[in-house]
Amino acid sequence: MTPSRIIQIYNDENIPSSRRSSRHLLSADATPQNKTPSRSRTPCRARTPFSHKENLTPGFNKENITPNVRGILTERIIKPDSANMYRTNSTNMYRVDSTSMYGADSTNIFGVGPTNLFGADSTNIFGVDSTSMFGTDSASIYGMDPTNIYRDSSNALKESKMVTSDCPQIDYFIDDVPNKKYKSASGNGIGMDILKQRIMDLERELANQVERSEKILRDLDSTRYAALKYKNDLYGPVFIDGDQKSINKLLSRISKNCGPDVLKEFKGTCDGSQPTVSQIFEWLEDSGYLIPAILRDFRATETVVWLDLTYTFEAMKKEVSNKFITENRFKPTEKQLLNRHMLISGQLLAVFALPNSFHQLTSLKLSSIPIRNADIVNLRGLKMLSELFVDDTGIGNEAVAYIVALKTLRRIDFTGNKEIDDDAACNLIFLENMETIFLDGTSMTMDGIRKYASTTKSSKLSQITIPRECRNYLNRRKEIYCIERKYGMIEDPSRVHLLPPSHIRAQLKFHYEINDKIIITGPIEELAKTLKSILIRRRDDAKVMHLAGGRDK
Repeated sequence: MTPSRIIQIYNDENIPSSRRSSRHLLSADATPQNKTPSRSRTPCRARTPFSHKENLTPGFNKENITPNVRGILTERIIKPDSANMYRTNSTNMYRVDSTSMYGADSTNIFGVGPTNLFGADSTNIFGVDSTSMFGTDSASIYGMDPTNIYRDSSNALKESKMVTSDCPQIDYFIDDVPNKKYKSASGNGIGMDILKQRIMDLERELANQVERSEKILRDLDSTRYAALKYKNDLYGPVFIDGDQKSINKLLSRISKNCGPDVLKEFKGTCDGSQPTVSQIFEWLEDSGYLIPAILRDFRATETVVWLDLTYTFEAMKKEVSNKFITENRFKPTEKQLLNRHMLISGQLLAVFALPNSFHQLTSLKLSSIPIRNADIVNLRGLKMLSELFVDDTGIGNEAVAYIVALKTLRRIDFTGNKEIDDDAACNLIFLENMETIFLDGTSMTMDGIRKYASTTKSSKLSQITIPRECRNYLNRRKEIYCIERKYGMIEDPSRVHLLPPSHIRAQLKFHYEINDKIIITGPIEELAKTLKSILIRRRDDAKVMHLAGGRDK
């Protein structure tokens, strides 16, 4: 055997003063440079010439040297010096405390510092540099792959129970490798347990993310459902003909708002066939079941172009009156009934103020329904309305001012509303598309009728009904001024200021022959003013007579 020289490594820092003379000696195979180098070895072959149990000192059994400490290289010294392995103090082997081993303190082994082993620094073992061991490079130990220790594969590492070095007196044992180390991206070692824990954390985090995503989807569905509900409440539900689900939904809402008896009554008229939205609406309208809750459901239906609420109002009025008598046990007065009826009509008209409410409606009938003037403002959103029947509703000039906002109106019925007088004419003239207007039964006089007919901005006006007093006046107007066309008589009031004084007196004589109350003497300015007013009245009365469908006899 090639002689070895002894390398003594001392570490007196952590050895008690009483034992500093007993220096630990480590023998390693360090062949002098002038000697013949040993033959080349494979990376997996041990560097010591012996690897059998027969080379160990008799009487020692490596399995009984120290307790089994996983992942720690244990050491047996064959020839201890001054340290007695069997008679040690509280810091020696076999009699160590809970924080010591082989005479070391809680962080030292063989008397070395917390980060040193065999006198080496924190990253060196046997005097090698921080990245090598026994002369190997930073990526290998004994010339092996960086992921293996003392063997060329992980399987061989698990099968091996002992690794020997060049020192003939020291054996290193590896009982097991429970936490195989891998290198991270930064070059630090990561154990298998850490990787497993990290995987478990990632799986748990992934499960939490999936749960959060599912919760978000559920919340999104709930939000979408709530948004759809709010949209239906705001703009009204849409029902489609031919869609069984849509029709069933409409029938279900009718049963909920009107009662199952009403739905059963309607189904009795269908003969087993699937009804359309228009058929359902018309039946409800004729039967008087278009209460506010049902009316709101139809406000987005484009097929509703004509609406009559008179039957519904009568049914609601009867129900409210009967309820009032039942609760109070006496017959209500006319004023009390009128207030309650106006409350009902206000609830019906409030539906028209909702967004997207009956945009396709062209005709609305509110005849004989007591309506407050302020409730008419709810009709301003009916942009397609061309016919409005508000006869006998009790509205006045204030309601007429709200109605003027309906520029598309072509026909309107004010019959029987005594609160409408001559002041309404200044608002009615702005209905540019008006063709037919009913003013009989109102408090308008010929002055208001004449003003409206002469100043209206509608070029389509073709028919007008007037109160009885106005008609009587037109029938006897031949007694007020000359309605005949006589030779030399002018009809255009704009020519009066062009006439000389003698011609003005001559024109007045034509009318004086019919009505002797006309003054034909006096200042010429007064006579010209009188003649002009007669001609204006004659022209406007003729226009009203024409629009009222009358003729002079």
